[in-house]
Parts: sequence; C-alpha cells; structure tokens
Amino acid sequence: MIKDFYNNDIKSTVNALLLEICPERNYEKLIENISEELDKLNELFNEFFEIAENEHKYNLNWAYKNSQSKFNQLSKEILEKKLERKKQCNLDSKIIEEYSVILKQRKLIEKRLKRKFKLFSFMNSLISVIDVILSIILVLVISEISHKGELYLSSEVLSGLFVFFFAFLKVTLEKYLIAPKVERFGWKLYERSIYQYKKDIVIVNAMTLVTHEGIVNDIGVENVLKSLRRGVKILREKVK
Repeated sequence: MIKDFYNNDIKSTVNALLLEICPERNYEKLIENISEELDKLNELFNEFFEIAENEHKYNLNWAYKNSQSKFNQLSKEILEKKLERKKQCNLDSKIIEEYSVILKQRKLIEKRLKRKFKLFSFMNSLISVIDVILSIILVLVISEISHKGELYLSSEVLSGLFVFFFAFLKVTLEKYLIAPKVERFGWKLYERSIYQYKKDIVIVNAMTLVTHEGIVNDIGVENVLKSLRRGVKILREKVK
C-alpha cells in the first residue's frame, strides 16, 4: 500500500499506485510522457498546501473559492477530456463504462468539497449572527441602565463600569473564543479537502495510464477491466 499519499509528489505517487494495481507491468515511459501534465498538477497542489501552511497570510473565504475555481477548471481541462479521448478511440464499451466509474467517484468528491465549503460559510455566517445578537443585547442593556440605572446601581460610575464590562466580554468572546475556533475548523476542512482531491487526481491519472498501456500492448479487454477494477476498489478505500 502507498505509505504517504500526502507528502509525495504526484509523479511518485502515481508510480507507486501503478505498482500497487499492476505490479507485473512497467509504466515508467508512460509516466514520462505525461510528466509535464503531472508537474503542473504538482505545482497547483503545492500552491494549495502553501496557502494552508501560511493560513495567517490568507483569507479563508478566498482560499476556498480559489481552490474550488481551479479544481473545476482542472476537471474540465484534464479529467473529462481524458474520457472523451477514450470514447473517440473507439474503445470497448466495457472499458469506457469502467473508466466512467472513476469520474463518478470524482464527482462525489467534488460534491463533498462543495458541502465542506457550504459548512464553513454557514459557520462564518453564524459568527455574524452571534455578533448581531450580542450587539442588540448590549444596546438593550445600555438603554435599560440609562433609564433605570438608579434602581439597580448606586452611581453613574458603576453603571458605566457595568456597560464597559459587558462590551469587553462581548468583544473578547467573539475575537478570542468563537471566531478563532470557527477559523481553525475552516482551515482544517480546507486542508482535508486538498488532500482528498490530490488522491483523486493521482488515481484518475493512474487509471488513464493503465487503460492506455493495456490497449497499446493489446493485453485484452478482460485484463484492462481487471486492472481498472483494482484501481476503482483502491479509490473507494482511500476516499472514505
């Protein structure tokens, strides 16, 4: 099994996965043929991980939107085109069907990424709602004190201190307790999403190479299907 799906570069991980799926075959030349594409993918994920590692420099909302936009673009430019090229090559319908399973899994992962972004957006909105509620409570308390302060507090100084304490408590809770926890939660979701998508990209590229190698060397439809099904099984195990 692949020991480190996270920290290896994409080319090395694709190679390791191919050895796991088809240890009896050599894919080095095929990997070299798409090395430029894999290097671009590697640069993209390095950019995402750099953002996650230096989260204090970036806005989390921007990080989510930036990654989602680039993932969508990547999907259209690389993954879906791979399937189209296979259809145009008049491959056996069984191979096309099995390869399509890979893309369906990718769609499921894409939906998970969007759900995570929506969850973070909800948490972010919740902070704003809490802030508004606390502000309203503060206004009501100040209003009540200004009208009936003499009934509860012996002097204007004590009334002022009470208002100051409540305002300070509001700001402290929001800035040092609620907001940091939501922000930390959001960055963890972001990082997990990037790891998940990297796994998906690696496996889709590996499946493409398996199919290509099988057709070029005419190893037979059943052997190609066997390799693809191994890959699909690994994909399902690794995206849980």
